[in-house]
Amino acid sequence: MSTDCTGRYQHFSWVYVFRFLRASHALNSSSSLDNHAAVQNLQAIVTLASMQGDHAIHMTASLMEAMAYLKSSSPDATQHIQQAIAAAWSHQTEPSCQISQLVGLTHILDVSSAIRQGTPDVMLPK
Repeated sequence: MSTDCTGRYQHFSWVYVFRFLRASHALNSSSSLDNHAAVQNLQAIVTLASMQGDHAIHMTASLMEAMAYLKSSSPDATQHIQQAIAAAWSHQTEPSCQISQLVGLTHILDVSSAIRQGTPDVMLPK
């Protein structure tokens, strides 16, 4: 009997649910350790969603990852934010990802990232 919940029984939706739940609880905390745990769970979701072809799940996890990095004060946070937003934008052409709320959130996070960078030439076009 396999103990891996994504293996034999292929309950991917439950893996998504519990990882999203853990990430959302961690994002509500102000601890940098919890923020790191959120990012790890979201990256695991991205990896699984990529393997399963779940583009909307991949997009949602990427946007949540961008939000987690917006909370971070690490020097490479801006780069990670941009990578997560780029991953979300890459799914915009998928019919399953044309969810207006997610598209709107992508725009908001893109503008927030530009404001965080503080460079006027980056902020103005957005």
